[in-house]
Amino acid sequence: MIGTVIKTMLGTFVLWKGCNALESFGSLVVYVLTERPTGNTNLRRHLLGFRLEVIIPATHQPFIEPEDFQRNAIGLASGITAGLLLAFNGFMWSQAVIVEVYTLGIFTFMAVLALMMRWYFRPEVRWPLYLAYFCFGLCFANHQTLLLAAIGIEAIVLLADRKLGKDFLLCNCGVYILGLYATLPAEGAPLDSEPGVFILFNVIGVGMVALLLGMVLFDKGKQHVLQKSLKSIGLVAFTITAVGVYLLSAGLFGWAWSSYFEDGNFARAASAVKVWAALNAVLLGAMAVFSWFNRDKEKSTPLLRHWMPMLNTRAAWLLGAAFYLYMPLASMTNPPMNWAYPRTVQGFEHAVKRGQYDKIAPSNLTRIFYDRDHTKPLPNAVPRRSTFNGGQAYVYWEEAAQEFSLSYLALAFLPMAFLPWMALRERRWIAALTGIFISFTLILIFLLNPTADEQNRHLFKVFFTATHIFIALGAG
Repeated sequence: MIGTVIKTMLGTFVLWKGCNALESFGSLVVYVLTERPTGNTNLRRHLLGFRLEVIIPATHQPFIEPEDFQRNAIGLASGITAGLLLAFNGFMWSQAVIVEVYTLGIFTFMAVLALMMRWYFRPEVRWPLYLAYFCFGLCFANHQTLLLAAIGIEAIVLLADRKLGKDFLLCNCGVYILGLYATLPAEGAPLDSEPGVFILFNVIGVGMVALLLGMVLFDKGKQHVLQKSLKSIGLVAFTITAVGVYLLSAGLFGWAWSSYFEDGNFARAASAVKVWAALNAVLLGAMAVFSWFNRDKEKSTPLLRHWMPMLNTRAAWLLGAAFYLYMPLASMTNPPMNWAYPRTVQGFEHAVKRGQYDKIAPSNLTRIFYDRDHTKPLPNAVPRRSTFNGGQAYVYWEEAAQEFSLSYLALAFLPMAFLPWMALRERRWIAALTGIFISFTLILIFLLNPTADEQNRHLFKVFFTATHIFIALGAG
């Protein structure tokens, strides 16, 4: 039955050559899996947009084994309600009845959440975790903004399995160090270079390293060496001190880099980043070695003990993202798919890096939370006085209220009222979803830097559609 449903859903793909990997891959899927890949393809594409938004949310809750029929019925009704709310909200419906990428992106992202929920409540079964990361790779291939949800998804792993989560966190810290070298400001960078994205990257990376450092030192007091030399209170104080010293060091390096960058001394700014990356690499190596020597063999687990599941998830993500490689193949066919002419190395790099779009001009805290019209004052100019209008966060709230209405937005917060009556694992799951929603939304606002005019609202509304999933789930 499930195979029939999936085949029917995939059969509604339109045979077209799209602007990214998954769109063009849809043509191949239809040709292989449908018995009659002909007929009214536009109608089939429109039906897909509706089916994708209803089916996955409807199956979100029943992945948990119900204790009785009543719980199963309530969960099914909640999932169907969430799916219908998302499918019939104004903007999602407008995208579902045209040839666009966003309904497919919502589908793959909902599949990630559903599979992560399945694994979260049964962490001993690993295949849903691997399949979730494969679908997350498809999210990246479909729309790169969905990659911003990676922080929350990794947090789910940490909440579900602390031992496995530490290895995931170590891997992310390694990616942060490699990213520092990859995102170094060029020595000949122009004076108007925007450092906002680099600062955001470092805030997230420093936070991950600090969290890992605290978990390695404290680890719920299960260490062997430190537990003998320090009492419980002393161990907590030692951990807080070590994390504080690290954060203070990050602040000092950040201040030095910012000073060099603003003065146009890009060579010294790059040197400061290289030194900071080297220090973090030494710290990660020291934490890995320390976790093996400072452990109780019966209670604690050192870092990299679960390296194989961690590598499997990364391989699954790369497999999903590898659908980008279909773009040069489709570009060589007749008729060709020549979005950025990906059959060439230069064109493929242009397509992956989204070179056709303007460069990112990120927002700031004042614009996000206080004054959405705030601008950086020009030299020798009278600065504009900021006035409180809710900032860009209020613009997002207005758009969400337009799509769902204030009553449904109020219902989305209702699950929070039942947290005291939930089990610990359920509370953590609600907290994880809330964390993904908040971090995903705020990072999107920061990077997109939307304004309040109607044209800009409509332009950026599609990027915030993925965050509406969590509003629909809460209301359902």
